[in-house]
Amino acid sequence: MSGRKLTLMSTFILVAISGFLSGCRPFQTSPPDGPYLVGVNVQNHMVGDHEVQFTTWYPAQYLPGVAPYMTEDLIIGTAVLNADFDSSGGPYPLIVFDPGFGASGNQYYFYTQNLASHGYVVIGIDPLDKDQMTDNLGKTDPKILSLALSESYKEHDANDAVRLLFQDWWIATDFGMTYRPAEIEYAKQLAVNCNQDPSSIFYGMIDTENIGMTGHSLGAWYSLLEGGMPFNCDYELTPEECDVNQVSITDLDPCCMASIAGLVNPLALKDDRIKAILPLAPPILMADSQITRSAAELDIPVMFIAGDDPANESTFEPMWEVYTNAANPKYFVQIRDTDHFVVFDIIETLKPWVQNLIPGGNHTYFLNKARAYKDYSSAFFNMYLKGDTSGLSTMHHRNQYFVKKVWYQD
Repeated sequence: MSGRKLTLMSTFILVAISGFLSGCRPFQTSPPDGPYLVGVNVQNHMVGDHEVQFTTWYPAQYLPGVAPYMTEDLIIGTAVLNADFDSSGGPYPLIVFDPGFGASGNQYYFYTQNLASHGYVVIGIDPLDKDQMTDNLGKTDPKILSLALSESYKEHDANDAVRLLFQDWWIATDFGMTYRPAEIEYAKQLAVNCNQDPSSIFYGMIDTENIGMTGHSLGAWYSLLEGGMPFNCDYELTPEECDVNQVSITDLDPCCMASIAGLVNPLALKDDRIKAILPLAPPILMADSQITRSAAELDIPVMFIAGDDPANESTFEPMWEVYTNAANPKYFVQIRDTDHFVVFDIIETLKPWVQNLIPGGNHTYFLNKARAYKDYSSAFFNMYLKGDTSGLSTMHHRNQYFVKKVWYQD
């Protein structure tokens, strides 16, 4: 297995398994720093044949004496469930958040509530793989889960764990292509519907033609696709190259997958309403030979934020290849002593034996590292969804020790 795919699989495994093993102890996450208080609204809707939870974070009015929202995974912030909407600055741009594999849209509490505090309506999605992974892992012997975690995270050899836990799922769903685009589209349409519904608290308060998209891990990859990275499947593949009995799913060319090869055009997932994207540590699920070509068609503002851990973060080189070939403006922020899971609030609620598998240095100074994610994401979206240039200096410089590097081309 290549180093790039190895890191990808290791990170997917821990996100999925940690989601299943979370909820051990409450965790007070990093507070928002924008000018608005934050409310949160939770709705469930059928998307095709499955139910999806959509968690929406929004500018809110003060509710004295009301306890803040706590997720089912025991993450606590400052947002208040179903608080009255603060219409003073509306309509607010929409931001769609797509989480990592096996994760949910409210497990990145500090990140999503902070964007809302800066004057955005942020919809987080609970993808189908979140519930499916919980069901599948619930039937798995805990000793096997422990072995999979140890193998993938300590020994950096995820091959057997991938085959054991996830290969059938990824083959059946084409790395989420059979459901994630539909869930993302539903989230955008849900915002449109609420914006037009006089009975909704969001009535007239969402700018649905001025959308940002962000996501983590697998969700970050879909942010790139929605923003305009195409799948160009106009090259020959042999039957042997596409035989899942001979080729590991981690090495399979995505153009072998029916839902990708069958797209009506390479840009079928692009949404012109999306004006800026912020992928958090995306895996680049595309043939190596096609990355440069595809990235060159990405023509809206993009900011990457990722940690610097060489073993336990999405591999730097493919992300860098997308960054260098995408059109300006573009930004890349690297966070020091940070792995794939610092932005994932739920890591702080894990059972102690799981936390012991994680390099401890990456999860110290959490509040400082969370501030880096907050500072750069809010500055980026303020610039490209609102035209607010006050954060431009932030996007051009390191603003604290844990911001290791900042690259940019305006």
